[in-house]
Amino acid sequence: MLFRLRINFQKHDRLRLLAHLELVRAMERVIRRAQLPYAVSQGFNAHMKHAPGPALPVGSAGLDEYFDVWLNEYIRPEEVLARLKAASVDGLSPIGVQYVPTSLRGLAATHVHEEYEVVLESDEEIPGGAGQVEESLTTLIAAGELSVARKKKTKIYDLNVAVEAKPVVTAVAGTNEVSVNLKMKSAEQGSVKPEVLIGTALGESSPFSIKSVTRTKLYSDEN
Repeated sequence: MLFRLRINFQKHDRLRLLAHLELVRAMERVIRRAQLPYAVSQGFNAHMKHAPGPALPVGSAGLDEYFDVWLNEYIRPEEVLARLKAASVDGLSPIGVQYVPTSLRGLAATHVHEEYEVVLESDEEIPGGAGQVEESLTTLIAAGELSVARKKKTKIYDLNVAVEAKPVVTAVAGTNEVSVNLKMKSAEQGSVKPEVLIGTALGESSPFSIKSVTRTKLYSDEN
């Protein structure tokens, strides 16, 4: 009998720079160091049986990430979490575990709702900067579409689907920074990277640049 364990973790600091596949490999190493009795897939190229959550853009932190792994034995959740914490490295922090039904669809298919905080910065104080950013984003989203050139193809995103709520834009007191909070949704067309959405809205002449991108929440329709 197999047990499907869902790991809730955070990716931050230097590990923000890991690509998705590198993050998967890092999680595999943590699970092995924790000496969890993980199941192995069948076939010629046998590997750890797992299902990672939706990919984070390279350079982005994640405060509410998920990773499913199948175990051959049941171990109490509190013991599993203690083992994972002891086996983890700086920048990869397990914060919770739970067992879920083995029949559930993969995380990438179910956890399609995302919340982001994007921090913008400028070299000098921009009076009314937060309002300018909000106006630019509102104008782009109201247009309904975003065209993104990728190599030889142009991908068109439906912003009526990709952006689930009006962005919340605030000035960060005592700094030249602006915080942008976004509620996004991944669909069949894929997900819009928040830095692409904001970069397109502001344009190349904007005095603001992106300082950091953090996915603060990831959840499914059942949450």
